[in-house]
Amino acid sequence: MVDESLLSDDPDSYVTLTVVRSPGGKGAVRLQWTLDETAKNDLRPLNGTLLFDETESQKTIVLRTLRDTVLEEDKHFTIQLISIDEVEISPVKGSASIIIQGEKGTSGEVGIAPSSRHVLIGEPSGKYNGTAIISLVRGPVIWGEVTVYWRIFPPSVGEFAEMSGKLTMRDGQSAAVVIIQALNDDIPEEKSSYEFQLTGISEGGLLSGSSSTANITVVASDFPYGRFSFSQEQLRVLEE
Repeated sequence: MVDESLLSDDPDSYVTLTVVRSPGGKGAVRLQWTLDETAKNDLRPLNGTLLFDETESQKTIVLRTLRDTVLEEDKHFTIQLISIDEVEISPVKGSASIIIQGEKGTSGEVGIAPSSRHVLIGEPSGKYNGTAIISLVRGPVIWGEVTVYWRIFPPSVGEFAEMSGKLTMRDGQSAAVVIIQALNDDIPEEKSSYEFQLTGISEGGLLSGSSSTANITVVASDFPYGRFSFSQEQLRVLEE
């Protein structure tokens, strides 16, 4: 496992592989090694030759990753030993896997859409079912599947059907919605405020630092200040 190079001489971007000769082996020998052709934009060098002298039992191969500016997922390559001078290569350990670890955020950054930063919701009434939609957006890359976790803060029993939850955005999906539901009751309540928060995301994804919260306003319900009306529907008076 190796990280992609971030600097021109990043020490964490090097990977060292050790090639060993079985006990008792002797004599000066040569063998080659080679990387997948697909590694040409990610690793250097792509091939080479190892020279064992009469008594040497091991040699090392040092590779380094190449820097780029593209967010990428984990990349897998194979390095293979190749026989020269009839050198016998282990059929089991004659190759090794090199994994360049993807950068954080390779599955995209998830945040709350600008249109959902301020949300109004109320108890069900008439044809209104008491729901509100909070839209999430993902980008600039949309590779892989990510799971996003959310909650409503502060916790309030009986105000919402769910105070927390999660949703999964599939590979290639750039937008999703969370539907929150206000519960109906007969208790007079003033307008109140809550915060919708994105609290976590699965590996490979990032939460937007600037758009991970939204304001929720629950409108007043069940006439908290009383219901006002005229005591009489009709009043007759005489002109003087």
